[in-house]
Amino acid sequence: MTPPRTAVVRYVRVDNVGQSSILNAGDAARFQAEADIFALQREVADFAGDEAPLSMFSAFSEPIPEVKRRENVFTSRIHDDPYIRVEEIRVIGVSASAGMFIGSCAQMTMVSRTLNIRHFIQLPKTKTNDHIPMYPIDRFTGIVL
Repeated sequence: MTPPRTAVVRYVRVDNVGQSSILNAGDAARFQAEADIFALQREVADFAGDEAPLSMFSAFSEPIPEVKRRENVFTSRIHDDPYIRVEEIRVIGVSASAGMFIGSCAQMTMVSRTLNIRHFIQLPKTKTNDHIPMYPIDRFTGIVL
């Protein structure tokens, strides 16, 4: 087994961490994050507050497939320096079930399910609208994209 290496970072700047995300300096045994995001944008701002429960959309209820290791991989490493040295890390944002780690993590599970819906009074002019899925949502008259 390869001996652990220590990460040495002189400077880290992260502007934003949000929506079930993490910034971790150090080692972790396990990390799990999940973000379910439903974004509804309307041409006419008329919201009741309970337009669409997430259970209405299959994207939020389908099981997440597990990645299974198919074969064992054996590696051999030789490190003259027991440190991983980095001068500077600059991150603009970590979002929607993401992680930024300085160190190691034995197991990570991250899931982000995002659905954006736009409601229009009239369908926007495009070359073809055949590829646009339509979702019915109560209490709204108009075109739902």
